[in-house]
Order: sequence, then structure tokens, then C-alpha cells
Amino acid sequence: MIELKNITCRLNQNLALDNISLTIMPGESIAIIGPNGSGKTTLLKVLNGLINISSGEYIFDGQKIDSKFLEDSRQRKIFHKRIGFVFQNSDNQLFCKTVFDEIAFGLLQFNIEYKEVEKRVNDCLKLLEIEHIKNRVPYTLSGGEKKKVAIAATLALNPEVLVLDEPLNEIDPKSKRKLKELLFTLNQYGKTIICATHDYDYFDGLFKRAIEISSEHRIIYDGDFDKWHPHHI
Repeated sequence: MIELKNITCRLNQNLALDNISLTIMPGESIAIIGPNGSGKTTLLKVLNGLINISSGEYIFDGQKIDSKFLEDSRQRKIFHKRIGFVFQNSDNQLFCKTVFDEIAFGLLQFNIEYKEVEKRVNDCLKLLEIEHIKNRVPYTLSGGEKKKVAIAATLALNPEVLVLDEPLNEIDPKSKRKLKELLFTLNQYGKTIICATHDYDYFDGLFKRAIEISSEHRIIYDGDFDKWHPHHI
């Protein structure tokens, strides 16, 4: 479903990814692991079409994803419905007046009846156990609450691929457990999960594959999660 071929990426002239190649099949659950500054977030942003690559090719479900493709707003919308991104810092993601509006925003970009939008939003509020904050202003929420709203807003679009950048940051232990269970269930239903995390131990049982990026911005391990050892870092 996803193919990266010899991707090199520079941010402000600094090398962020160096000749990265990988293939991801539908339904996989993958941990992206590596030290800070290795390029994990850059890789996730490339997958979501948020960063231009310097060289190489990104193919999503047979379609080349490049600046020309992303210039077409209709194509871009459909692409972002199929692959959802939960940012590390939720403040980069939340901008509506209420939590309800935030979760509804993406759905309202499509020709979906408002009744259906309401149903999906309420389902996501329930799923993340945040019904009680649906009328709150997002910037007044705690870090953990913001994270849950960002996840709910992404899930409302029912993406085939869910990309998460350090999703456990700022979340309390009970919510961490719930999030792990939710991701496990989504993966069981066939959704592809790609997650950059330092908390890989916490996700025990979720990931089948580990991709480790070195501080030189290259992939140094790509294989069975259970056979990967933390001493690589």
C-alpha cells in the first residue's frame, strides 16, 4: 500500500532522511524507533504528504504522491482522508471553537449529511471518553485531553492508515492503557498503524514490525518487532 523508494529529505539544508526505502502492506502495525533528531517525525510527515522530498519516490496505493498530486485540492483531501496523522504536539492540530467542531471539521470537507457527521463525532467522543468536554474550547484543555481530541478528529474520517507521532506524550496511565487497546482493536479491524514512539515497551503486543532509524538518518533495522533489541539505540 505504501512504498518509499530512496527517499532523501532535507530541512533547511540539513539532512533529515538519507536514502530511505521501505514497503508497508495494508493492516501492518509498525513501530518507528530511533533517537531524537533521527528523522522519525520527518518520515511520518513524508508519509502524510506534509513535507517535500529532495529525491526519491513515494507511492501510495499505486499513486505517486508528489507536489503536483498534492496541488490538486480534491486529490489532497481524499488522500488525507485515507491516511490520518496525529501530531506529536496537539496544538499544531487543533484550531476550532469547540471540541465538537474540531472533530466535525474534517468530515464537513466532504459531502456527508450533517446527521451522519453528528453521529460520527458522537461515536468518536464516546470512543475516546471525552463526551464531557465536547463544548469546551480546545486551547483550554489539558495536554492529555488535547491529544484525545486530535485522535478523535483523525479517527472521525475513518482512515485506512493511522500515523501517530509519540501518541502517549502528556497522557495519564489510564488513558495510555485505553489508547493501546483502541489501537490494537483498530489494527484487528484491518487498519494500518504506523507509530513513532519511545514507549515501545508500553505497546507490548501491538506492533509486529519495528523500523529503527539511526542518528545518521538511515534505516538500520527493519524486521520483526519481537526480534528487535533496544540496545541498537
